[in-house]
This record gives sequence, structure tokens and C-alpha cells, in this order.
Amino acid sequence: MDQLEFSIAMKLIKLTLQGRGLSPSLSTNQHEQPPTTTPTSIMTSSARFGMGSMQNLFVGMPVLTPMPLEPSVTSVPSLVPMTMTLPLANGDSSLLSPSPIGTTPALPLSSFSSPMAFSPSTGISKANSPLDLSSSSSNSSSTTSLASNSPKMCSCDWSVPQSARLKYRQQFNSLDKLMSGYLSGPQVRNALTASNLTQTQLATIWTLADVDKDGQLRAEEFILAMHLVDMVKTGRPLPLTLPSDLVPPYLRDIRPVEMLNGTGPYLSTGLIDGKTEPAHKNKNNVAYEDRLKENFARGSAELEKRRLALEDKRREKERREREAREVQEKENRRHLEEERLRNMERQREEERQRKERKEGLERRRREEWERGRKEELGRMREGEQEEITVLRAKKKSLEMELEAVGSRHKQLSDSLRDARSKSRIQRAEIDLVNQRRDGRASKINTLQTQLEDYQRKLCLLVPQKQRLTERLKNMGCNNIPAVAMTSVGGSVAEKGVACRRLKDQLDALERETTDKLAMMDHYQQDIKDLRERQGKQQAVLEDLCRVKELKLREMERGREEERERRGDEEAA
Repeated sequence: MDQLEFSIAMKLIKLTLQGRGLSPSLSTNQHEQPPTTTPTSIMTSSARFGMGSMQNLFVGMPVLTPMPLEPSVTSVPSLVPMTMTLPLANGDSSLLSPSPIGTTPALPLSSFSSPMAFSPSTGISKANSPLDLSSSSSNSSSTTSLASNSPKMCSCDWSVPQSARLKYRQQFNSLDKLMSGYLSGPQVRNALTASNLTQTQLATIWTLADVDKDGQLRAEEFILAMHLVDMVKTGRPLPLTLPSDLVPPYLRDIRPVEMLNGTGPYLSTGLIDGKTEPAHKNKNNVAYEDRLKENFARGSAELEKRRLALEDKRREKERREREAREVQEKENRRHLEEERLRNMERQREEERQRKERKEGLERRRREEWERGRKEELGRMREGEQEEITVLRAKKKSLEMELEAVGSRHKQLSDSLRDARSKSRIQRAEIDLVNQRRDGRASKINTLQTQLEDYQRKLCLLVPQKQRLTERLKNMGCNNIPAVAMTSVGGSVAEKGVACRRLKDQLDALERETTDKLAMMDHYQQDIKDLRERQGKQQAVLEDLCRVKELKLREMERGREEERERRGDEEAA
């Protein structure tokens, strides 16, 4: 990877981390094809553009030995170009494997084992193939994060909408605080529980989204999980198995998974074309002969060394195979035990799911019952509130009636008090009139007695008058003196005047007595009317007091019922 390709790769990584989509191909202004270089130029450019500054970097470049294309060449392992091992700074290593020239048959690799890897190929690989490297800055991003954030396959055949990918890519970046490239269960819990789905649905979504079964969600897996949540929210059922169109494109091939596990694909470097080799022979013919002899000498020494190494490796291989068989037996036993444990765990999980379903049904049934009970209590509460409203209105009307009765009672009390005061005044007047009547009656009796006396006297005087008249006549006849007659006439006149005056006084006294008796009858009638009105008002007052007592008892009973109802509501 040269400087331009490295810059393009880092730009694509940055765009992916920002949540932007990647186009299936690069534009012409973003990609410029560098010229084909030899392995020596690769090593030089790598050292010049940062590869040589990485820790533990070791590049073993093979010595290319042009040989005639003969069948015997295939048995010479020393003529096979050796691969370049590039230990990366993050601990992973990629293998750069040169390919044979042109159509030269590949050397057999199964005849020996070497610590260096070989990548036989019939084509010529580009020397500048892009290598998946993490950023040169010392952050916590790993090769796994880089691989997950920059998928190498086109996602155009993925059924998840592009808008959902961008949205959930940004959400993934916000949740991935450490920029590790994946999210654990606790990190995803809040995002999943915010969907208000059941635990069973969330567990199924996690199982479907965790495609590589590593217990963690990468960016595409997180997008897939949130897409499944949207499916459930829209009413679509969850599939039992994940359809192929929902599987993230980079997970449909095992090679990206191997890359994430550290066994990434080999990067083959091409050798120079066969067209350049004749020109090189023509220019350096003499040097070529010398190098050919040196190569034969080195090849023979290398063959002997490799024969001894192969013998050692054969014995080592037998020992390893024996140990491998033992390990395999142990592994088989372990697998059987794990299978048994998995079966037990699956049974426990099924039992737990059955219990969860049963508890969920019971919980839903209880929630429905509680909801119905709440609705019933709500209706009862509304009815009781209506009753309370009616009672309050009735209470208010009763209070108003009570106020009216109170005011009426007050008016009646005032009128009764006025009547009683008037009655007392009238009674005092009646007593005074009675006293005056008694005085007048006694006076009348006295006057009647005097009148009777005067009448008796008059009766006595009448015969005396007659006698005197006769005597006057007799005296007239006998020449009684005039003085004596005048005195007698004057006394008689005085007596007549006194009688008339007494008679007038008697008539006046009788008239006054009659008036007083009529007034007394009127006063007695008024007293009788007042007593009747007082009795009626007293009866009305007693009725009002009785009604007031009944209303007060009803109000007290209503307050007691309201307190009991409030106590029942608080207890409920």
C-alpha cells in the first residue's frame, strides 16, 4: 500500500465512522493507479511511507532465481520465492506471497512444512493491493473495529433501508464510546429496552442479529437488530431464522470473519512480468551466469539443510500427530460434555421460556383484571362523585333553606317579642282600665246609692212638696207671709237643681261606664287574637325547629357517609 492508497483507506475509514455510506466503487479522482513496482520497490516504499517505522517489522525478501522451465524445477523447493512476513503494530500479521512468473507451474507445498507461508497462484497479483491496516495514531481502535467499520462487500443487496443504516450507524457511533467497533449486551440494553418490547422478543432479536455468535454486536449487526425492532413495531412477525437478504453482506462470506479472527487473507505480490526477464538477461548476461552458479550452490546447501529439517519435522509431525490424537480425543470428550451441557442448558432455557410465557400470560391476565377493576372503580368513583355533587347541591339548598328558616324564625321571634311587649303594655293598660273601671264602678255604686238615697228623699219630698203646696194654698188663703214662701220656693228650686245635676252626672257616668265596658270588650278580643296568633307562631316555630333538627341530622349523616367513603377510597 503506497501513500495514496493509505490516504484513501484512512479517508474511507473516517467516512464510515461518521456514519456515511460507502459507494461500491471509487471515483477516478479518488483513485490513481500507481505503476507496477518490484518487491524491492515495495520494500523501499513501505519503509519510506511508514511501514519501516512499525514495531517488530521484518521483511524477508526472496532472491529471485530465474530457471529454465523444466519438469525437474518443480522438485526444487529452494527455487520457490519465500513470502514476506509483516508483523503489524497491533499484533496481527499479513502475509505477502509472491506468485510465480507467467504460467510457471506452482511448486508443491504439501511435501514440506515451513514457518513461512506460501500462496500459490496462477495469476499475477498486484503489488499494490490494499492492506487492511488500522490508523497510525495510538488510539484504542483494533483491526476488528476497522474491519467492522469498513466492510469490503457492497451492501447494495442488503434489504435494510439506507436511511435506517445511516440513522442506526450514528446511534452505534454514539453508543461506542471506546470506538472498539462492537457493543456489548449492557451497552445495547438501553437502546433495545427503549423500544418497549417484551424480553422474549428482545432475546429473539439479539439471537437473530448476532450473526457471528460472538456475544457482541458490530455496526451492521446493531443496524440489523434495530431494523428487526422496527419490523416488530410495525406488526410484522420475527422470522425463526435470519433470511439471506437480512444477513449483512460482509458476513455472508467466511473470509471477512477469518480476517477478524486474525487469519486474514493473504496478500499476494506479483513478480515481474516475463516480458521484462529477457530484457534483463540481455543486459546482464554475464552477471546472470555467475548468479546462476551461486544459486545452484546455495540451492544444494539449502536442499541438504531442508532434508535434515524435513526429517526433524517428520518426527516432530509424528509426535504432534500423536499428541493431536490425544488432544482430539480429549476434545471429543469435551465436545460431548459440552453438548450434554448445552442440551441441559437448552432444556433449562425452554423451561425458563415456558415459565416466562406462563408468567407473561398470568401477568397479562392480572393486568387485564386490574385494568377492569380500575375502570370499575373509576366508574364507581365517578358515580360517587356525582352523588357527592348532588349531595353538595342539596346541602347548599338545605343551608339556604335553613338560612331562610332562620331569618323567618328571627322575624317571627322579633314579631313575637313585639307582640309580647304590646301584650304587656295592653295588659298594663287593661289593668289600669280595670282599676279605673273598678274605681268608677265603686263610684257608680256610691252614686247609685246616693241616687237611691236622693230618690228616697225625693219620694219623701214629693209628698212633703204636696203638703207644702197644699199648705201654701192654705196659707195663701190664710195670707202666709211672702218671705216664708220665697224661702220655701228657693229651697225647693235648689233641691230640683241638685236633683237634675245628680241625674245628669248619673247619665254621664252611665255613658262613660258603657264606653269603658265596650273598650274592655275590645281589649279582651285583641288579647284573645294575640294569644291565638302567638299559639300559631309558636306551632310554626316548633315545626321550624323540628325541620331544622331533621336537616342537621341529615347533614351529619351525609358528612359521616362522605367520611366513610373517603376512608374506603383511601384504603383501596
